Amino acid sequence: MGIHIKRLKGEEVPPVYEFKVLDKKGNVKWLENNGILIEWCDKPATLNFLRDVTERKKAEQAIWASENEKRSILNAISDHILFHDTDLLIRWGNEAAARSIGMTQQELVGRYCYELWQGRSEPCERCPVIRAMETGSHTQGIMTTSDGKWWEIIGEPVLDRDGEIRGAIEIGRDITERKEAEQALQESEERFRAIFENALVGLYRTTPDGRILMANPALVQMMGYSSFEELAQLNMEEEGFSRDYQRSVFKQRVEAEDRIVGLESRWMRRDETTLFVRESARTVRDKDGEILYYEGTVVDLTERKLAEEALGESEEKFRSLAEQSPNMIFINKKGRIVYVNKKCEEVMGYEREKLCSPDFDFRSLVAPESLGLINDNFARHLRGEEVQPYDYSIINKDGKRIEAINASKLIQYEGETAILGVVTDITERKKSERALRESEERLKILFESAPDTIYLIDSEGRFMDGNRAALELVGFARDEAIGKNLAEMGMLSDKQLSKAIENLKKVATGNLSGPNEYRLKRKDGSYISVEVRTFPVKIGGETLTLGIARNITERKQAEKTLLDHRAQLKSLASQLSLTEERERHRLATELHDQISQSLVISKIKLDQLRKSNSSGDFKEALDEISKYLGQVIEETRTLTFDLSSPILYELGFEAAVAEWLTDQIQEKHRIETEFKDDGRQKPLDDDIRVLLFRNVRELLINVVKHAKAHKVKVSIRRIGEYISVCVEDDGIGFDPVEVASTAVKKAEFGLFSIQERLEQQGGQIEIESGPGRGTKITMTAPLKCKDISDGT
Repeated sequence: MGIHIKRLKGEEVPPVYEFKVLDKKGNVKWLENNGILIEWCDKPATLNFLRDVTERKKAEQAIWASENEKRSILNAISDHILFHDTDLLIRWGNEAAARSIGMTQQELVGRYCYELWQGRSEPCERCPVIRAMETGSHTQGIMTTSDGKWWEIIGEPVLDRDGEIRGAIEIGRDITERKEAEQALQESEERFRAIFENALVGLYRTTPDGRILMANPALVQMMGYSSFEELAQLNMEEEGFSRDYQRSVFKQRVEAEDRIVGLESRWMRRDETTLFVRESARTVRDKDGEILYYEGTVVDLTERKLAEEALGESEEKFRSLAEQSPNMIFINKKGRIVYVNKKCEEVMGYEREKLCSPDFDFRSLVAPESLGLINDNFARHLRGEEVQPYDYSIINKDGKRIEAINASKLIQYEGETAILGVVTDITERKKSERALRESEERLKILFESAPDTIYLIDSEGRFMDGNRAALELVGFARDEAIGKNLAEMGMLSDKQLSKAIENLKKVATGNLSGPNEYRLKRKDGSYISVEVRTFPVKIGGETLTLGIARNITERKQAEKTLLDHRAQLKSLASQLSLTEERERHRLATELHDQISQSLVISKIKLDQLRKSNSSGDFKEALDEISKYLGQVIEETRTLTFDLSSPILYELGFEAAVAEWLTDQIQEKHRIETEFKDDGRQKPLDDDIRVLLFRNVRELLINVVKHAKAHKVKVSIRRIGEYISVCVEDDGIGFDPVEVASTAVKKAEFGLFSIQERLEQQGGQIEIESGPGRGTKITMTAPLKCKDISDGT
């Protein structure tokens, strides 16, 4: 009625709703009302259409009850149950599934199982749910989740009425405990198998009738067989024991007592050699008390038995060796000497009977200062302790003092603990050690007193030791330097540190290194120059580096001063050379402009006079004077060119070189020549032009004198802001290094002088030559700055 009243009031209500009524018989009926608001007699009213839906409601309630019952059953199941649609989205999940990840059933809906349980962004490989929907059949598989649990997953396809797949049921069962139990069982079996396979003692099972059911590798090997299968062919009732032992004895004892412990017997190996064993076994019976098999362990005693047999022989050998030993050997039992060898008699001067008599006190042989040590070590032996070898002094019957070392050890002698001592006479060694100590002291004095720095470096570059001079050189105290490497001390720059490390590696391979120069930073921050030589040395079996260093700071300063003076001398020599060339040019100019012209005019006048004088009185004299005057003119011209080529100043460097090459090399010395010029402008300062021409002339003269060449070629070209002049011949060639060394020794400075003059002017020279390969010398020099900047 509430909905009806609300509709009359005009409120929003559902048009269709259901309600219950009682019929005349008192039965509950469900009616469906579809009502609308109308006007009736000018008043609001409702028009209602009623339909009996009792049967439908009963069906719905039955379905709900059935679904609720099924849901309750599914929720009561401890397995995880999920329903997936074809997109793998969860449409329903039971309480166990939701509870396992801390969610509600409603929160599962619309999520992916691989997202919730695996933390993945895509389906799992070989997912049973996917395979169930793909194949339309039941599938199952084993999977693990990120928490380490094992799950058995079942996928079951869900079909609609038309047989189309509309999803799949996933049933997940936690089988972690089962898997862990299976794994534990497997590990247990593996441990048993490992123990069985790797046991050092033999393990077996045999039946009363002699069949071998089981034997581990140790027993197979012990018996001398290659495999268990081969051993299993043996019947223990008939084979496997020596002739003096019967298996029946073993069977009687083990069956009577159900157990045997430590039975020693002899078995026979495959090769029929004897195997001594200690056997422990027990019977294993069925529920009726019948023996199923014997189970036992076998320990190989062969070595021990053989050792016991060899012990007697060993004792004989010991006495034989002891008697022949160069060392004194004794056995002391409870303070009494019970055995001494022949060497003891010889060294100590006592007969064996005297030394081994009950009333002889062994301490009477010990020097007074060693008695305390002997008593202490003897007491330790009595307490069952071993003692390290020690030095002590003994005195023989004649009173002679003997330095000795005693190596003693506890032994079993005639069934009791005794002391076996081996005494070595080290008197001579002690003398050698004293001499060695004295020698070391003398070397230490020399080491510390040496004026040069001496030090040791280990294989890792750390300072191990150094003399007083070494510490004074670097300014560090001994404890500040020892144990540190060069990098930690900060004495070298990175570049020089790398150089030092490479030299240390060289020494580590057994090679010498040096002399090498370094610039060291002392502790006070000052810098010094040192010259270092390093050598490999072996001390205590370890290869170390011995370094000897000398402070050459003053020498380096003197060298720098000398180099400065040499540079000044080079500059003066270059200036002198240029001054000389200028003076040559002035003299050549005066010869050409004054003397040569006067001589030419004189010859012209003389020739005119000869032609005008037809009489023969003076003709011969005038001809002779004209001839000599012509020679003087030619010699003056040659002198002018020798002093300074006029062409060099009038036509330029290239023309002067070409003219001199043709006149002086080709025509005068009959050597084929070739001249090449790139034709580009090459403006030169006067000094460089003169220097290059003079150098080319010297090089060509060297070709004539030394090269034995058939052809010489001069090439001139411009390279950027430089002129390049190349003089090349096909002569015998030479070794540039050897020639340079010889020139220094003989004070011959031809090529060296050319190089010095060029470098002074900012140029350089490159020499390419070799015996039998001709020579190519290339000079480069800067062009004239102003003309370069003007672009000409």
